[in-house]
Amino acid sequence: MSASMTEFDAFDVGVDEIVEILKSKISNKIILERAEKIDPINKEVLLKSGSLKYVNLISTIPMNVFLFLCGRSDIAKMFMSYPTTFIYSEMLERCPFNDFQGFDYVYDSSQEHAYHRLTKVTDGVVFEYKGDDIKTLEYEKDRVEMKVGQLIQTNIVIRLDNVEFFGRYATWNHGIKTNELLKQLYETKTSI
Repeated sequence: MSASMTEFDAFDVGVDEIVEILKSKISNKIILERAEKIDPINKEVLLKSGSLKYVNLISTIPMNVFLFLCGRSDIAKMFMSYPTTFIYSEMLERCPFNDFQGFDYVYDSSQEHAYHRLTKVTDGVVFEYKGDDIKTLEYEKDRVEMKVGQLIQTNIVIRLDNVEFFGRYATWNHGIKTNELLKQLYETKTSI
């Protein structure tokens, strides 16, 4: 395991069950429209089509985007990240780690390669590069560019009444673990 642990606490509940519980609790409260502005003082989300009042708001959008929507660009600019490009390739001789020795991914800190991480997938390898201006590689099959790829950790803590933040980008916590998110989701199901 990447956290050098030999065991961990697990919840006896599947992700599908959590999703269904959340859907049943909030299905009539899901907004499928882009927010133009968020007013946490008046508990209001402004949309192109109007505005919505909320009692409790769950945000999964990146913290800096949330703060920009709240009109707090001064704080939002303090949440920094760098873009990341993921390039998928079939397993080739160019991959220096043809044998991952039981690991799912390997970090490469050498100056010899432009990528910094390789992840083994079923039928190939995903090369991870810092930045979004990576030239096309002759062996690439597909790529995904994330503008907010790697979070630069900050000690700024944002707490707002009646707003709960879920996930790595919403909490701006690069180290968040999946089971921590599942625990948060599971515990929230009773308060929605």
